[in-house]
Amino acid sequence: MTVRYPPFYMLKSVHIPVYLPGHEGTYPIELGEHDTIEVLAILIVKTGKVGDCKFEEIFLFEEDSDDELPRHHRVSSTNGKRLHAHHCHFVEVTLVHGDKSKTHKVRPGVTIRKLTEWAEENFPVDKKCHYRLCLGSPKSEPLPLDAHIGSYAKRSDCKVALYLTSKEIEIIVNGRKKVVAEKHLSYIQVVRLAFDPVDSETIYTVTYKKGPPANPQGSMVEGDTVKLDCGMIFNVTPTRKS
Repeated sequence: MTVRYPPFYMLKSVHIPVYLPGHEGTYPIELGEHDTIEVLAILIVKTGKVGDCKFEEIFLFEEDSDDELPRHHRVSSTNGKRLHAHHCHFVEVTLVHGDKSKTHKVRPGVTIRKLTEWAEENFPVDKKCHYRLCLGSPKSEPLPLDAHIGSYAKRSDCKVALYLTSKEIEIIVNGRKKVVAEKHLSYIQVVRLAFDPVDSETIYTVTYKKGPPANPQGSMVEGDTVKLDCGMIFNVTPTRKS
């Protein structure tokens, strides 16, 4: 079958946002609507943002796809999906949670969101906790969920180590789910989660259960602080001052 292209004056140019290795954001590449992945790779190398390499050493991937895009593939057929360009065919991700670690081999275009979901399914985690992946240390800032793992993989070894940690905790306050980022809550913070604004003419009685081993259950008064655990239950009862 013969493929017929429209005259050059009818061709449209498009801007394709592409994730590049070593860069967290996207870089816009302008090319023709009928150009192929190979042309895109050539233009990416010409930007000078992927180091000293040949276009044959740049591979393209659709976001969260398990496959590499073929060189003859038209860029327009990606239907607006975000693309990732990288020197690596795969990224070897070591995920660490507590004293356990697992290795997962993925394409550079896989999002941190998809990796987080995989980690939650493959580690013994509390489903009431909200987990995030951190780079370098469990205490680091969590990575953006829509970022691509290839943005953090070096060309030299195509490897990344990430830490799965609970950055948000789901608790129950007066029967309602609340998600908090703190590991500890004070008496007044708990009261405000139940009643906001707080009435100065009201006395609030706070009790809790299903806490961590250090404080599985108990009560709180003004000035107290309690350590949280996922699924912890608080009850706050108001009483008018006489």
